[in-house]
Amino acid sequence: MTVEIDVSTNQILVVKDGQVIPIAPPTSGFGSQAAIWVKGKVDRVESLEQKKI
Repeated sequence: MTVEIDVSTNQILVVKDGQVIPIAPPTSGFGSQAAIWVKGKVDRVESLEQKKI
């Protein structure tokens, strides 16, 4: 299967079971995201958002 993706937006793309799942960046623009793997597949994404002051 081939899928076209929009490369003009900043985001993480996870492919799980043939589905493309976009992960939006933190709304503040600062933070980190980590993919949690279970049995060889991405199970969830943990996001930590920070605010610059």
